[in-house]
Amino acid sequence: MDPIQSDMLICPQCSGKLQPGPEGSERLDCQSCPLSYPLRDGVPVLVIKQASAREIATDDEFERLISEALQAPFSGWNFSWLEGRCVQTEGPHGKLDYEERAREAVAKATAVLDLGTGGGELLSRLAPFPSIAIATESYPPNVAVASRRLAPLGVKVIWADAGCHDSRGPQPHGGWLQRCLPFADATFDLVLVSSVSFCPREV
Repeated sequence: MDPIQSDMLICPQCSGKLQPGPEGSERLDCQSCPLSYPLRDGVPVLVIKQASAREIATDDEFERLISEALQAPFSGWNFSWLEGRCVQTEGPHGKLDYEERAREAVAKATAVLDLGTGGGELLSRLAPFPSIAIATESYPPNVAVASRRLAPLGVKVIWADAGCHDSRGPQPHGGWLQRCLPFADATFDLVLVSSVSFCPREV
C-alpha cells in the first residue's frame, strides 16, 4: 500500500496510527494497540471484527498481577482488594470531594437519580434520601447487588441501557445506538453521575 495513503488512516478502535506490517504480511498494524487490519487485494479492511490481535510481550510480574486480578473477588464497584496499591491523581482543578458534595446536594433534593450506580456502594453512603430516589445500572450482575444494598434505603434500582447517545439511528441486527434515559422530563431535581458516560442534553 502507498505509504502516503497509510499515513492518512487511523485505527477505528483506538485512533492510533496505522503502519504497514512486516513485508509480505498484507496488513496494517496499529501503533497504539495490538490490532492488525488485513489488506485484501490492496484494500484496507478497517473493520474491527475483521482485525486480528498481535501478541504483546509481557514479563512475569505482569502475568502474576493479571492472574491475581482474575482470582480476586469482585462485586459491584468494590475494589477493596486494591487498597494500598491504588493511586489517585488530582484533576486540573485539584482534589474534588465528590462524596461530600453529593451528600450535601442529596439533602436538599426532592427527587434523585444516580446514573450507573454499580453495586450502589457510593450511593448508599449518601443516605437519607428523598421519597423519590432511583438508581440505574446496565451491568446485569450489578443490578441484583445494587438492589439488595439500596432497597432498604428506599432507593429503587432500574436496569437500563448504558449511557450512549449516537445519531446514526438503527443498526444491523436490531442494534440501536441512540439510547435515552427511561424517565419523563423534569422528573428529578438532582442527577448524580460518578463514573459513567451520559448525554448532557438529557440531564
